Amino acid sequence: MRRPGIPAVIAAFRDVPVAVGTPSFSQVSAAVAAVDAQPYIDAYASGVRAALAMGGLIAIVGGAFAWVFLGRRDPLATVYEHRDEREAHAG
Repeated sequence: MRRPGIPAVIAAFRDVPVAVGTPSFSQVSAAVAAVDAQPYIDAYASGVRAALAMGGLIAIVGGAFAWVFLGRRDPLATVYEHRDEREAHAG
């Protein structure tokens, strides 16, 4: 069974919004005036600001939490730091 080509799939995808009655993007964008778009721009900017602020706050609280509960010991000490101190085994 032969698979349809990309142009056929794109054409089928374009037919779906037309069949449903969805307006095209150019019709929607022409209907929105520049004055009407400003509240959406402000809402987007405040949403991005809030997301970045929450991410930063979570990072600071998480860092403080780790610093308090891990204490002054070195949590990243591993056996690989002492590799040079071990004797070489003849193999």
